[in-house]
Amino acid sequence: MSTELKIWNTRMLQLMKEAVGSDVAATKKEWCELIGIRQSNLIEVESGKRGFTIEQIVKAAEITDVSTDWILGLSKTRTGSNEASGIELIKEGIRLIESEKIKGKKGKTK
Repeated sequence: MSTELKIWNTRMLQLMKEAVGSDVAATKKEWCELIGIRQSNLIEVESGKRGFTIEQIVKAAEITDVSTDWILGLSKTRTGSNEASGIELIKEGIRLIESEKIKGKKGKTK
């Protein structure tokens, strides 16, 4: 993965910064436990070496009451309906990830 953070990783890190120290999560460790990521993996996300999973994105949206569309960069509005089925979210997440992989391959071609 490139060192440039994808929009969903950037927005997830933004949510974490907003949540830590609030009634959502007292610490970064607690945030990690809530969304299901190890702190060592979070460090890799912050450095651009890894990304958040669909499950972590959905969990963060649920506990912070923001829309998954906003996290994924599909909406400029933070709040909205998270009523899409799990299958729809997974399909959209896969589509976004695949489009990023294709972009990455095009950039490596010489």
